[in-house]
Amino acid sequence: MSKYFRLFFLYLVLSTSASNLQAEIVSLQTSKDITTTASYHSGDKDKPLLIFIHGFLQTRDFSTVKRLSETLHESGFSVLSPTLSLGISNRAQALPCESIHLHSLKSDTDEIDQWVKWGSQRGYKEIVLIGHSAGSVNISAYLANGVHPAVKKTVLISLTYYGPGRPAAFETEDHAEQARKMLRDGDYGLAKFALAFCKEYVTTAEGFLSYYDWSAEKILDAINVVWPDNHIIIGSEDERIGQAWVASLEKASGKIIVIDGASHFFDQTHEFDLSDAVEEIIADD
Repeated sequence: MSKYFRLFFLYLVLSTSASNLQAEIVSLQTSKDITTTASYHSGDKDKPLLIFIHGFLQTRDFSTVKRLSETLHESGFSVLSPTLSLGISNRAQALPCESIHLHSLKSDTDEIDQWVKWGSQRGYKEIVLIGHSAGSVNISAYLANGVHPAVKKTVLISLTYYGPGRPAAFETEDHAEQARKMLRDGDYGLAKFALAFCKEYVTTAEGFLSYYDWSAEKILDAINVVWPDNHIIIGSEDERIGQAWVASLEKASGKIIVIDGASHFFDQTHEFDLSDAVEEIIADD
C-alpha cells in the first residue's frame, strides 16, 4: 500500500469513525497540590497499554505524539497520553520558555511512574513506554531509577540529551557553573538560565541541573540496562541531533532504527514509517 493511499485511508477512517477516537479524559493526583490529566483510549485486551510521553514543555496534543497515538489506537492498542504537569495543576497548554519553571526532571519521572502504576491497576500486564524527544530523556531517567514489572518495552523516538554543544540547544557550561555555585552558596532562589530551545529559562539551580545533568553519557548508561527491552528510532534528517550522537547510539545499542529522510518530528509521509516501525517493535517477541 503506497504512503499516499495510506494517508487517504487514514483521513477516511478519521472522518468516518470519529466517535471511535473520542478519548476518555482521566486524572491523577500526583502530589498534594497537583492534578494531571491524560487522554485514554481503550483497545484490545490482549494487547499492551501504550503510554506516550511528550517532548519538552509540550502537551499530549503535540502533533508527533498525537498522530502516532491515534494511529496505533486504530491498530487496536490501548493508549494513554498524559500531559506532564510541569508543576501546574490540570495543565492544558504548552508552557512558554518565559514562564517561571518550578518543575524538575525528577517530578517528570515521578509522574511517569504514577501513570505506569495507574495502568497496572487498570489490569494491564504489559505496558510499553513511548517517548518523543525530551520525553525519551524522561523515560531514560525513569529506567535509571527502577522500572515497574509491567513495563516490558520502551520506544525512544528522536532520543536526545541535555548539555552544551547540542544542536538547537542553548544551555552552556557557564550556566551549569552558575547553578552549582548557587547551590554551594545556599542560594535556592530563582535565576535565569538557558535550556533546550529556550534562550531564557527561569528556574532554581536545582531544577536547572536536574535536566542539564542528563548528558549524553548518562543517557547511554540508562538505555543500556538489561531490562526492559529498549528500542530507539531516529530520523536521518533530524536537525536537532548530530551525527556523532547517532553514531554513539548505534555503538551503544543494537536496537536502533534510522528512518531515511525523516526529521525530528517525523512529519509528512514519514509518520507512516514511524508508526510501522513502532508497531513492528511492539509485535516483536
